[in-house]
Amino acid sequence: MNNIENSQIAVIGDKDTIIGFKAIGFDTYEITKNDESEIKQFIIAVLRKNYKIVYLTENYYLSCEKEIDEFLKNKSYPILTVIPTTTSDKDIAFNSMKKLV
Repeated sequence: MNNIENSQIAVIGDKDTIIGFKAIGFDTYEITKNDESEIKQFIIAVLRKNYKIVYLTENYYLSCEKEIDEFLKNKSYPILTVIPTTTSDKDIAFNSMKKLV
């Protein structure tokens, strides 16, 4: 990605997880809010942008799964990929990626 402004890929999650993605030029969105309602609104707002691929950490996906699935229903883009966090202990991200292959 030569121009970050034209990035087609976004990453949403905690600071420790997204920092590496920022280093390679992806647009990153750190979630700093604690209120579940605000987090859901924030994630949906990012999904409304014109990204082709959005990576979302599994902890936030789990808290907003219903709303995310409803928003993405019948949409080609963005493609949402759930990724593990630095402290993940669930296999949500792994199983999600496994379905894609």
